[in-house]
Amino acid sequence: MHLAVVCYPDLVEGAREWIEDLRAQYAGLQHDPLPPNMNLVYPVANIDSTKLIEHVQYVTESFKPFRFVVRCAIPLKDTLSPSTYVMLPPDEGFSAVVFLHDALYSGLLAEHLSDDAPFIPHVAVGYTDDIDYARRIVDDINGVEFEMEGMVRTLDILHIGDDDIRTISRVEL
Repeated sequence: MHLAVVCYPDLVEGAREWIEDLRAQYAGLQHDPLPPNMNLVYPVANIDSTKLIEHVQYVTESFKPFRFVVRCAIPLKDTLSPSTYVMLPPDEGFSAVVFLHDALYSGLLAEHLSDDAPFIPHVAVGYTDDIDYARRIVDDINGVEFEMEGMVRTLDILHIGDDDIRTISRVEL
């Protein structure tokens, strides 16, 4: 069993469907079985769920809901696997997501912060082991001007089991 923290942002009308359509359009693109989200704390084991919930509640007391805007896609090669991710990083709100991520990785989670790869705020479209395919998808996405606006208002603490992923707590900013 693992625990993680994600944000299911409030997206402008049609944005969630647009991301789901992209996932369906590119059959070779894999994705997590979650709706579009921003991953803020990657899955960790051996942490008590009650302590994690308390930590997230404490950390988020100093944050207010914030807006972000995405205007492009980027590919990012995972340094720990053969995967390349197709990501939608925020042009606006980037630093707010970084500050939230960094605050979450203090205290209880400090020892779980990995130095193996930089944290890049994003909404994930999906991933593939074919870097050229990922680049083609990014080129297709960026071939059309778009703007996806969203709000970060809540964080979900997820329980990740062998057969299920479920929210065990939702914390408001």
